[in-house]
Amino acid sequence: MKPVYFVILGVVLGLVGFFLILANPFGLKVPRPNLEGQKTGTDSKAHPGTIAAPTPTLILPSGKQTFFVRGGDQDFSKLTQVVVDPLDATKGTQQTIDISVNSSEPITDFKITLKTDNATNTYTPTVKSGNSTLGVWSATYSFPDTALTSYSFTFEMTTQTNKKTIKPFLLR
Repeated sequence: MKPVYFVILGVVLGLVGFFLILANPFGLKVPRPNLEGQKTGTDSKAHPGTIAAPTPTLILPSGKQTFFVRGGDQDFSKLTQVVVDPLDATKGTQQTIDISVNSSEPITDFKITLKTDNATNTYTPTVKSGNSTLGVWSATYSFPDTALTSYSFTFEMTTQTNKKTIKPFLLR
């Protein structure tokens, strides 16, 4: 028998097997993987006695942390550095944030929005060093909430000619 017949036989058997798997013409109960995430509660498909694993959270480094920011070539006001002290603040503790800014025009309005697990708070930083065009802006506040699953800042800067730059800064 020629080797080409073995190749043809292999291809035919492979196609028939593939058809049988996809079409399931005999109605066989073949377990198929479930690509949906595990649900919790009464409508859960989990077996009795099992519990859903908790959502993992990112462990934040403790104390003062410095972040260098790149990008934003088209922005009028650019963040170059963000210092959060302490990064792992807990509810009721003091947190200070210093933002280094390089702007093409003087900044007239600067807002920091802090979003945590259950709260959204807005703070207004002031110029700590330099000036409103090239300088460090700072805000100190009492950390308002827990930040176990949600922890982000949004920096919103407006220049004297009403040009706005909004930068999200996601931590968790």
